[in-house]
Amino acid sequence: MHFLFYYPSIGLGGQQTQIMQISEQLNLLGHKVSWLYNYDHELIEQAKNFCQIKKVVVPRFNRSKYGIIRLINRWLYYNLLEIQIKKYCENNDVDVILSSNTVDSRVLGRVSRALNLLHFRMVGGGLTQTEPHLMAKYQKWKVDDNVSAYLGWPAVFEELKAVGVSENKFYDLPFGVNTDKFYPLEEKTVMEFRRKLGIQDDTTVIGWIGRIASNMQIWDTLEVCKRLKERNVTGFKMLFIGGGTDFELLKTKVQTYGLENLTILTGWIPYEEVNQYINAMDIIPLLEEDPHGGSIVREAMACGRLAVSVLGPSATQASFMKPNATILVKSDDYVEDATTHISELIGKRELINEMGIMARAYVMENLRFIDQAHLILRATEECMRK
Repeated sequence: MHFLFYYPSIGLGGQQTQIMQISEQLNLLGHKVSWLYNYDHELIEQAKNFCQIKKVVVPRFNRSKYGIIRLINRWLYYNLLEIQIKKYCENNDVDVILSSNTVDSRVLGRVSRALNLLHFRMVGGGLTQTEPHLMAKYQKWKVDDNVSAYLGWPAVFEELKAVGVSENKFYDLPFGVNTDKFYPLEEKTVMEFRRKLGIQDDTTVIGWIGRIASNMQIWDTLEVCKRLKERNVTGFKMLFIGGGTDFELLKTKVQTYGLENLTILTGWIPYEEVNQYINAMDIIPLLEEDPHGGSIVREAMACGRLAVSVLGPSATQASFMKPNATILVKSDDYVEDATTHISELIGKRELINEMGIMARAYVMENLRFIDQAHLILRATEECMRK
């Protein structure tokens, strides 16, 4: 089988990493994988080991603030993307195409209908949070008409059912993390690396890794650190890894909050160095009112680090973040609750490490990307029979 993913960015992010790791497992199972993208480059060299990479030339979607230019931008994106993906599928005997967001699912749906291909939508996050305006148009745009299957989890399936999607199309995609890429390092190695970053041995490091953008959860983690400083809590430092459209805004906020001496901002780093940086962190939060997964959490757990997140209405985090291995705070006033929990952990390295060991053990047993690959193959087989 030949599987084609279209995800606009091939940068260092949660869904990009997931696509790459699923690609690796499908490749090991004897299948061909392609990844078409539009921008960024951080994962290209790594992903080339598992799939064919091709850049499609389209404008960044909705880049303009002005009405007529935005309309032209959208028209060019829709049509140029459809033409290039259709041509690639025709020339490379693609069997299944996989999209992510609603905009791209709409375009790839037209390709799948024209070429009679299976089209799976791989949901990456809570839809009512990330795409509320698009979900309102889901039925009007008839996006679902050209989607063969949805790969996600119960909370997003409920959101899709609310816009008329049949539960017969739902495939519960288990959460996964690559435990060969993300793993604990020896304490001596970790401490030596931290010293190179200017971190003292007794400092508790609060970490973040991912894309720096307005719709990412880094801002609540920054707010926690601001509140720790306001409480006169000492003995901690922030290590923020990643770049993006709002990296300069992050630097400005750090300065505004008076956190410059407590913060290390690296920008983008090579993918092969990510594991080392995660190991340099002690506590890694993913904070929003109702988070849906988050690779930052699973990678932290795989590295034996302490992940902190929120038990929101969907209870998604509780499906893989377990007591005594991670910390979940309540969604009501979650920033303040997380601040309190983290302040109580600062300086308690032994407790943090004990919970990290239990997190790693859980991950090794339960969060495997090979299971995601098998689920995609099962969905393919069943949809072909329909």
